[in-house]
Amino acid sequence: MAEQKYNVQEIMQKFNAYRSFKESVVIPEWRLIHSLYAGKFWDVFKSHIEDFTITPETNYFEYHVQAFMNSVYSGSFIGTLTAVKSGDEEAIGKLNAFLQYDWLNSGIKNKFLDIGRMGELYNFGPARVEAIDKSGKIVVKTLTQDEVYIDPQASTYRDGEAIFIERAINIDVLIKDKDFGDVVKKYDAENGKNGYANKTLSNRLDQGGAQVNTKNRTVS
Repeated sequence: MAEQKYNVQEIMQKFNAYRSFKESVVIPEWRLIHSLYAGKFWDVFKSHIEDFTITPETNYFEYHVQAFMNSVYSGSFIGTLTAVKSGDEEAIGKLNAFLQYDWLNSGIKNKFLDIGRMGELYNFGPARVEAIDKSGKIVVKTLTQDEVYIDPQASTYRDGEAIFIERAINIDVLIKDKDFGDVVKKYDAENGKNGYANKTLSNRLDQGGAQVNTKNRTVS
């Protein structure tokens, strides 16, 4: 199979187009939803009703998210095997016990909480199969809605041209990379005198992680 080559400039143009759309259309909506969920529900709600209106006591955004989280803890959501032949019940029971152990040991239940919260609020709860480790165990990482960019022209991510995951990492870690560390070191020597801008901070819904170090070493 011939090695596939990529045009870096074309890739960055596509990413910047996705980013521009998300920042101008998607992020403002998500920020509003996040603020309502975080406690500003009543401030906004009361501004649209008359003073004499009887209001409910429920923050509906928080209510639905909490209902999902409670369902995760109350239900196992683990696939089970059923014996189809007489005499297989004991073996199938042991396999089901192993499935339950592996499920709980993987921490997937906690991942479901993050994925479900994002799904309930933003209809977008991304996760990624990072790798299969040496023991054959599948490594699943929960992503955030902030760091994933999908094709805005497609109705589903599967039909899009590309998916981008924006990561922030300290450039000193990249310098130690065995494949392109030398190139990064050269780039840092030429451009890192005054630090770098961490572009991932602007789209964080929690408004956390503000960059205060003028010689920031985190890049994205």
